[in-house]
Amino acid sequence: FRVLLSDGGSSPRSAASQAQVTVNVTRNQQDPIFFNQVYVATIQESVAIGTSVIDVTAQDSDTNSAFNQISFAVIGDDTAPNFYDVTNLGGGRGRVVTKAVLSTEGKDRYVVRVVARDNGSPSRSGTAVVNVSIQRNFFRPEWVQSNYVASIGVTQTVGVTFITVRANDADNTAPHNTVNYRILTSSNNGTSYFKLDKETGAISVSQPLTMDTTKPSLYTLSVEAYDLGTPSLTATSTVPVTIS
Repeated sequence: FRVLLSDGGSSPRSAASQAQVTVNVTRNQQDPIFFNQVYVATIQESVAIGTSVIDVTAQDSDTNSAFNQISFAVIGDDTAPNFYDVTNLGGGRGRVVTKAVLSTEGKDRYVVRVVARDNGSPSRSGTAVVNVSIQRNFFRPEWVQSNYVASIGVTQTVGVTFITVRANDADNTAPHNTVNYRILTSSNNGTSYFKLDKETGAISVSQPLTMDTTKPSLYTLSVEAYDLGTPSLTATSTVPVTIS
């Protein structure tokens, strides 16, 4: 290079000379790389907006901090950007979260494509995919029998099962296929004299029937089978219990 030098006097004096100038250029050479190219997560359909789905991690091997700082964003696929976002946690970490109610679309699976960008100009980037499976509560419980009928004596022993109601749920996964039971209502104040085991469906007398001064010959129990999905799905049945 030919270099011109000048002083700061009122009548500047100057001189020109040949000089060797070394220019070091720092380049943004490396793409951010995810630790995993594919992530897998499973969440419930009913999760609240802002629920954490999974954390993703990437690194950039550029040594200059101007080029190795990473930020994340959701860029696909299909409708995934409408339902998912990424919170930047710093240090090359991002957290995929829900940003909308999942039940509005009814999909069972989302392919969430996440991009990691460095802060170079122009920036460099890398992508990864998060396969999100949605657990949905599709089926309501179905009673094993269409009718339940029982007959017991007025001196039926307290706590001894005299009939068991049972329902199945066709959903593939818990808690959607886990069924519990309860007594909803009963004629003749039967809820005071009968209990239903919520897990087994076993019905028994909870206190001596001889204590019922009205001495009914029939109690009609309205029972419900409900799964543990959210929202829960239910089925009801009646159990007439004849007293002799």
